[in-house]
Amino acid sequence: MSGSGCRPGGDALPDGWWYGYLDGPVGTDLTFDLACYYIGAAAEAEAASRGDEVNDDYYVVNDNPLLRTVPVADETTASCVDLASDLEEVACTPADVAGPWAVWLRVQDGEVNRIWEQYAP
Repeated sequence: MSGSGCRPGGDALPDGWWYGYLDGPVGTDLTFDLACYYIGAAAEAEAASRGDEVNDDYYVVNDNPLLRTVPVADETTASCVDLASDLEEVACTPADVAGPWAVWLRVQDGEVNRIWEQYAP
């Protein structure tokens, strides 16, 4: 999954894919805590700059306490992690998205239209 980065340049999330954490249920809008998700060499470099190590080839930074409220489009689709089936991705409703892990959001025209749960060991 490609991302739009972790610094949107303001409080609103511009169109693109964004990684972070939901802060509450998904309804007509959601509250989102944006984080930075690094993989591969970028993860190694970011971790090293913080005197840290990378586990499982990814590194997450969540330095910004700002919570963003983002509207959810009526036609929004979602994928959830099914813990009972060897962590498979399954179709679900946006209201089903929950859990102790993070999500990727796709924003288009100022609204979330895709939510994808990310399992991170």
